[in-house]
Amino acid sequence: MSMQVHMSWHGDEIKRALARASPTALYQAGEDIRGVSIRQAPLDTGELIRSSATQADDQAVTISYDTPYAVRWHENDANFQRGRKKKYLEDPINDPTEQQRVLRILRQGVKEGIGL
Repeated sequence: MSMQVHMSWHGDEIKRALARASPTALYQAGEDIRGVSIRQAPLDTGELIRSSATQADDQAVTISYDTPYAVRWHENDANFQRGRKKKYLEDPINDPTEQQRVLRILRQGVKEGIGL
């Protein structure tokens, strides 16, 4: 007994759809991490939090804080109050729960990008 299977490969279409979906999915994942991060960042005048930004392209996402003291407060101990702390960006990135949430965001973005 013989069997025939007919298949169409749409690899180039999928690659194009992924390239279109990637920046959006990466940006959404970065914004999620940034949201967690700003709830942990030191809060005095709010300038540090207001300086945060998320940027994405088709291969990477960048989350940044742009004040002269951002690195100092990220790396050094201080008398932080109201649940604020150092490592306010590193900790959310390394948090397994946050990592799972980011993966879900990325999966959903890719699925939407290729029409699933």
